[in-house]
Amino acid sequence: MSIDLDEVLRALEMNNPYLNFYLNKKTGKISVVSSLSEDADTKSMEQDTDTFIRLPATKDLDMLHMMQEFLPLMKDPAQRTTIAASLDAGHSLKQLEDELADMDMRQHWYTFQNMKYRDFAMEWCKTNGLAYE
Repeated sequence: MSIDLDEVLRALEMNNPYLNFYLNKKTGKISVVSSLSEDADTKSMEQDTDTFIRLPATKDLDMLHMMQEFLPLMKDPAQRTTIAASLDAGHSLKQLEDELADMDMRQHWYTFQNMKYRDFAMEWCKTNGLAYE
């Protein structure tokens, strides 16, 4: 059975600290559960590692590192310097995205981000022995 890579990508894009996504290895379906609830289904998914595998969490994506990888692709040296300084200053991802929006670069960032998500998802599938389409 092959996993629908687009479903994995959607889960990565919706990822946040309050949601956990689990892939059913037998059906290929992805389930989402709130990290705020401790119901029987959630515990069952966490314990049944033969059937369910948790998708990467937000912290696994390391978005600030991804932003550093985006820097060399920025053509304007002044913009690149501004974003590099903001990264060095410890600005949040939201602040960095706002700066990119002010530079009319936000869509370029989102395109890059989507490519990195796809690479991450494919690598995650390979690491976990999952075929994907």
